[in-house]
Amino acid sequence: MKKLIWGVALAGLAFGFMLVGALVLPERLPLMRDHLAEKYLYQRTIQGEDFEFLVIQLEDAIAARNYTIVNTAHVGNAVEKRGYQLGRMLVIEFCNLEMAARILQKDRRILSMMPCRIALYEEGDAVKVVAMRPIIMSRIFKDDPEIRNLAETVETDMIGMIDSLADN
Repeated sequence: MKKLIWGVALAGLAFGFMLVGALVLPERLPLMRDHLAEKYLYQRTIQGEDFEFLVIQLEDAIAARNYTIVNTAHVGNAVEKRGYQLGRMLVIEFCNLEMAARILQKDRRILSMMPCRIALYEEGDAVKVVAMRPIIMSRIFKDDPEIRNLAETVETDMIGMIDSLADN
């Protein structure tokens, strides 16, 4: 009889935790998502600047730090052709070819995360600029010191590129 009482009590406790989780967790999900975004992404909001002007400024900032633009994806144009009106969106892909060669000598799987990308998109009257943090991605590769050092260099450069847009 004691086992039955304990079983019912534990089942009730488990149900209570599930119920509280179902009621509380959905309210916390946006906070958890925002926390993860802050951890994995570097982002800035730029007010009062023309989108195309910021694209040109970013391209100049990329070149000034010895990176090569390998692709520009006009995502906004592509989705507009499918009937979606999401505003201007652009992804610039770039790479420092010397650093790329060094890092690929260490582990060629990193190629799946290359080249670096910075996204720009309109949101209301502002332009959002967002990039994945290379240091976070480097952790996948067991925190190899050389990979981490290269990732730190790339991240510092990338942050400088993005911050230069807000400084103009």
